[in-house]
Amino acid sequence: MYEEQQNQNNPENVQPGEISETTTESSDSKTPDTTNNTTNLKKSVFNIKIIAAVVVTAAVLFFVGKSFVVATANNSPVFIWDFYNEMKTESGEKVLESLLTRKVIRQEARKTGVSVQPSEVEKEYNRVAESADAQGQDLEALLTTQGLDIQSFKDQLELQLLIRKMLADKVTVTDEEIDSKISENADQYKGEDTTTEKFREDIRYQLETEKLNNEVQPWIDKIMEDASVRRLINF
Repeated sequence: MYEEQQNQNNPENVQPGEISETTTESSDSKTPDTTNNTTNLKKSVFNIKIIAAVVVTAAVLFFVGKSFVVATANNSPVFIWDFYNEMKTESGEKVLESLLTRKVIRQEARKTGVSVQPSEVEKEYNRVAESADAQGQDLEALLTTQGLDIQSFKDQLELQLLIRKMLADKVTVTDEEIDSKISENADQYKGEDTTTEKFREDIRYQLETEKLNNEVQPWIDKIMEDASVRRLINF
C-alpha cells in the first residue's frame, strides 16, 4: 500500500469584482445633479445584481435539466449520482489508482525532462497497426472490441513511450542478444530474411518490451511510494 501523506492543493480563489455603493456625505452645497448621479449608481448596482441572479438561476436550471440526467427508461430518468455511485462501487478504486498512477508517471517525466512528440506517437501507432494487419486483423476493430477509440489508444501509447524512455538504461538490447533471439527461434523465422535492418529492429523492440515488462511494475511501485498521494474518497 502506498504511503499516503498530506499534500493539500491551495488553488487561488478569484472572487468576482463587486461594485461598491458610494455614499456621498450630505452637504448644504450638494447640487440636484449630484443627487441624481448617486441615485442612478444605486439603481445600476441593483439592476446588475438582478441580472446576475437571473443568469445564475438559468444556468442552474439548465444544469439540472440536462447534466444531472444521463439516460431515461420509459421517460423515467437515470440520475448522474446513481450512475456515479454504481461506477464507484464496481470499479471506483481501480479507476482512481489508474488515474493516480498516470498522473505520477507524467510528473516523473516532467521532473526528469522526458517528453514524447506527437510524431513519435504516430510512428508507434502505425507500427502497431502494421503488426495487426500482418496478422490479418484491423486495429480499429480491435480497439472497438476493447471499448477504446483511436485517441484513447494513442494516449496510452504516449504514456508507454514516456515509460520506455525513462527506463531506457534498463531495457537496452545488444546485437548479441538479437543474434541469440534469432538463433533460438530459427524455425519460427524460417523463410524470412533475418539480416535486414527492419527485421532486426523488430526483434530489438520485442526484446526491449520483454525487459520493460519486467522492470515497469517495480519502478511504478517505487515512484508511487515516493509520491505524496492523498486519497479523499472511500470505497
